[in-house]
Amino acid sequence: AINFVSALGYYLSDYLIIKLKPVKALCFGFVFDRIVKIIALLFPSSLSPVLLASTSLTYGTSQVAVEMLLQAEFSDDQRATMGSLASIVISIGYATASIMIGKMADVIGPRYILLVTEFLIIPVMLLYWQLFQHEIDTK
Repeated sequence: AINFVSALGYYLSDYLIIKLKPVKALCFGFVFDRIVKIIALLFPSSLSPVLLASTSLTYGTSQVAVEMLLQAEFSDDQRATMGSLASIVISIGYATASIMIGKMADVIGPRYILLVTEFLIIPVMLLYWQLFQHEIDTK
């Protein structure tokens, strides 16, 4: 079911990005994801898995929006190099964060560490907002 919802999110991403513009679509997806995940983690119930799965609907739109914005930032010559560098940095960051989150989850519990990570991700949105402010101002 999650794969279907995620595929639907990617399918609708074109419409949402055209309607909202990439930066606003990215911000909407980010804010929606954080709110839903924080609610699901603060108030665990039988509805929590459905809430957590619903965030995959905006995941596709957010990913497409980020890629569109990053493509516009780099020249054709820079694009391949930046893509490779970004991939390496993301892989190393993910591996490091996974180990740290796993160790912390053993100490304070998975629910609480997931809640902490949701709050720690918020500065990423602020960074995106700053990086792409010129896209907002010009449109």
